[in-house]
Amino acid sequence: MVADPIRSRVFHQSSHGLHVWDTDGQPLTTLPTSEKPYKPLRRLGLWGCSPTGDLLLLHQEHNLLVRIPVPRDPAELGPAVESVLPTLTRERNRLKKTHAPIDWTWTNDLEPTRF
Repeated sequence: MVADPIRSRVFHQSSHGLHVWDTDGQPLTTLPTSEKPYKPLRRLGLWGCSPTGDLLLLHQEHNLLVRIPVPRDPAELGPAVESVLPTLTRERNRLKKTHAPIDWTWTNDLEPTRF
């Protein structure tokens, strides 16, 4: 469960979907993972909310952080998520070519490694 203080929303992810509430506890929207466009959410874990209000999800198998810009209107969250999810595999493959993973740890030669 994460909070977006900028838009006064609370996000929760379960095996059934991504749920959004307002600060009064009223449900705003749900993106069910049973529907085809949102099935990839099953592989993503809710990680947090950025200072600018973007939703941050962690791909559990590849340890990649996925950022989804959250629109002001909760009804537009579905299309925003749908636009990001299909590009995950293509972007991951692009990253694998650019930054070779070593033992499933992504590296970047331009920056020193920090642990």
